[in-house]
Amino acid sequence: MLINLCRKWIEEWFSCKKFCITDEDRDFLKEFKLLIFNERVKSRIENNLAQLKEKIKNHTEKITFAFALYLISWNIRRFETYFERNTDFSFEKFFDSLNEVFKNENFLNNVEELRKLHLFKNEVKDELVADIYKNLEEKIKQIVSTQNEPIATIKIMHIIAPYYIPLLDNPIAKALKRERLCDFFNFIPLSGNFGKNLEKLKNGKLKRYEMKKIIQDMCDELKSVKLDIEAFLKYIKWIKNKFSKFKEVIYKIEKNKQKSFLKLLDQAFYIRYSIDIGRRLN
Repeated sequence: MLINLCRKWIEEWFSCKKFCITDEDRDFLKEFKLLIFNERVKSRIENNLAQLKEKIKNHTEKITFAFALYLISWNIRRFETYFERNTDFSFEKFFDSLNEVFKNENFLNNVEELRKLHLFKNEVKDELVADIYKNLEEKIKQIVSTQNEPIATIKIMHIIAPYYIPLLDNPIAKALKRERLCDFFNFIPLSGNFGKNLEKLKNGKLKRYEMKKIIQDMCDELKSVKLDIEAFLKYIKWIKNKFSKFKEVIYKIEKNKQKSFLKLLDQAFYIRYSIDIGRRLN
């Protein structure tokens, strides 16, 4: 329901630069809740969500509010990090600031061109994809003061152009590299902190919570894959080359399911690589 609603709002916005909130949409917003994992910021996020839902109803002229709930829901752990790092962070400020990039005429023209494309009907336009990617990521980095934001950037590009831009996250990239299905994803080199943490574990005499934190930090480093525009463009072309021979079947699936093949592929990758075996069997 959520992704269909956000796509409806996006289509309406690109049609008349405003999306429409129906009574059914209002009922959905009233009942909508987030699955929050971090108890330390849970109450702040819940309060922020309530404010955001009101903002969405009253500011339908801003496209970022059309996809806000989608982006938060599918990137909730990242947003939890934003809240934990910055006591002044809010959903409202984030999406208000992000909306500024869509006011740029050249950027918006590029986005509208991107929306007309289909991955299996059109060639991969490197410059167009890279320009949109870099502008979006730079704005997000500016808002949240981080060094890279590939996942949020890719998710926004996908919801705007679901038939041309595939989804991608770290677990999928790591699994594709581990299984040698592609060779363009690289693990991020281990930092000096990894060696220091290893020495701390060897020396022992750590309290349980200290050991848990060190092990978590080391695991985070080991599982990190470098995602940037160069790797993402290669991933798009890899999908196109891998599945183009099935394009007639893909068109039929998309027509019957009313979903992009790229979204269905992401769901398959998610089940294969992001869910543990117990949850898959259940």
